[in-house]
Amino acid sequence: MNETYKKQVANFIRKNNLQTLSRVDDFKSKYFSGWE
Repeated sequence: MNETYKKQVANFIRKNNLQTLSRVDDFKSKYFSGWE
């Protein structure tokens, strides 16, 4: 991965941090609920 791409990804994650985290938690709880 080149630096520009990494910076863009980092900025996107920072800007959307709360939304992203809640979406990931949502996905994990749905996807992994059958594994526990």
